[in-house]
Amino acid sequence: GTNEYKALTAASGKTVCCHSENLEFFSLSGHNIRQFTIEDELDIEELSGKILRVNPVTQPAAVSSYSDKITAKGDIAADFYYTVSDSYEIKKYTHTFLYNQVIDVNGVRENHIAYADIAVTNVAVSFNSENKKYIAAVTVQIDATAFAKQQVIAVTDAFSRSFECEKQENT
Repeated sequence: GTNEYKALTAASGKTVCCHSENLEFFSLSGHNIRQFTIEDELDIEELSGKILRVNPVTQPAAVSSYSDKITAKGDIAADFYYTVSDSYEIKKYTHTFLYNQVIDVNGVRENHIAYADIAVTNVAVSFNSENKKYIAAVTVQIDATAFAKQQVIAVTDAFSRSFECEKQENT
């Protein structure tokens, strides 16, 4: 593709010192926060006590950007600690929740660098009496940000170092 450059220009000549340098930096091109919920059945057969604790662990998402959108794809592993009736033993069950989200972010382009911060805000477990299965609903917040690489040519000195003046009379 073509690169676009912003340039600060100045006159040049024998007596003009022109010191320029290329500056590269990143600027914020877009940001958006999206919240969504993943529901999945848990394969816990013997749960007849109660769930004591849920420990969700987010992994870094695979993030990409394209025209006005950021995609975040990844998984969240949640450990469910629970008891069964008539027992003091604590059992552990791990379940992986997969997600693939598209977030609208105005101003983002394909060559921008995108980042997504993933946070679990809530985990709820319910029992489906029809099929006798436990269902977990994991609420997730994605904070998606993109940066554009910028390049400018900065002219730091464009002033004459010598002065000449010849007086001429108009006749």
